[in-house]
This record gives sequence, structure tokens and C-alpha cells, in this order.
Amino acid sequence: MDSIGEKLREYRRKRGMSRKSLAEGICDESTLYRIEKVAQEPQLYTLRQLCKRLGIPLTHILSTHDQGTSIFISSLKHLCRKYVYERKFKDLDILINSIEKENHRLIHSDLDFSRFIEWHKAILLHEMQNDLHQSIKLLTKLLPAKGLITETDLGIANSIGYLYIELQEYNRALETFHMILNMYDEFPAIEDKLLYVRIVYNTIYTLYYLDHFDEAIKLGERGTVKKVV
Repeated sequence: MDSIGEKLREYRRKRGMSRKSLAEGICDESTLYRIEKVAQEPQLYTLRQLCKRLGIPLTHILSTHDQGTSIFISSLKHLCRKYVYERKFKDLDILINSIEKENHRLIHSDLDFSRFIEWHKAILLHEMQNDLHQSIKLLTKLLPAKGLITETDLGIANSIGYLYIELQEYNRALETFHMILNMYDEFPAIEDKLLYVRIVYNTIYTLYYLDHFDEAIKLGERGTVKKVV
């Protein structure tokens, strides 16, 4: 079972429930039918209610938990980043809350995953509560003292730089992005294929506001080459 719809159908059948009884008060029966047939992507709020009625964790439906812990974590990370890139912050909030509630032990046993969750809570603090300064404060505490070590560190640093842009502190933003770019090539593999593009875009945006046009053009050319490779 790979898709959300297939998992829902399997668990519904295991519980001996009809589509009508599962969908009642949550969504139309026809909507559930399309979800199970993988013809419609469910809203996360709807999916959470369906999972609650089935008595199963939301994160179990969303991920490939049966394939191992590392893949389970990777799939949850991917979904978090997807919601950030699509600016679906209400969905991200639901997902983060579900992860913390349903996978408490896993979070505390994996330091990088724990920091990943705190990173996205700081993003939500900015996007949903508009508290930029507190968000930067939390993100700064998450960065290791000895430089950027993991892919999560790169993402956290990029978020800090982005928030400095929001605060119009362009010199501090540029300092942050330069730090990231100077260390980026030392990372052998990055799962988030959009991360480098976003870092380069944010850096060029900052350079533009500081009138560093030549450096912005050179970085744009470098970014294009790296993306093609």
C-alpha cells in the first residue's frame, strides 16, 4: 500500500466500516470514494478526521512507515518541505502537531529530526503569528556552534537569511547566505533538490538590494550550471 487512498481503504475494511459510516460528518461519501481510488488528494484536515475515526495516526497514513524508520522520517520531512514550498502553513501546522503527538519517542531519539521539527515550528511562528524576531531567535539557537553540518543546518540558515531580508537587514542576510554557499559544496548529497535554488535566489535578491549587481550575475550563472549538473 503506497498511496493515501489505498491505505485508507485497507484500514476502513479492517475496521469493517462502510464508506458512508467513515465519511459521515466529515466529507461526502463520493469524496471518500475518489480519495480511495486515488482520483482526489484529500485536504489534510479531512484526512486527520478520517484517521481519528479509524483510530490510526495521521503520520502513519502520510508516510511509508512500514519501510523502516529512516524512510518514515524522510517521508515526513519531504511532506513538511512540500507544505512550506506551497505555502500551505495551516496544513504544516496540522502535520507538525500530529508528528509531535504521535511520534514523541522518535523525535527525542533522533536529534536531527528533532531540530528539523523545531525549525518548522519557527517557520510557523513567523508565517502564522508574524513574530519575525522570536523566529530568528529560535532558529539561531538551533544552529551548531561549529558550522553547518547537516542538510537541516543549511535549511535553518537559509530561513534565518530569509527573515533578515524580511526585516530589511540585507547585510546580515548576505553574511548568512555567503556562509551557506561557502559550505554547500562540502555536502555530498542533498535530499531537498529545491534547497540550493532557494538559497541562490535569496542571495541574488539580497545582492540586488545592496547594488552588488556583478556578484549577483556571477552567482546566477553559477546557480544555473549547478542546477543543470
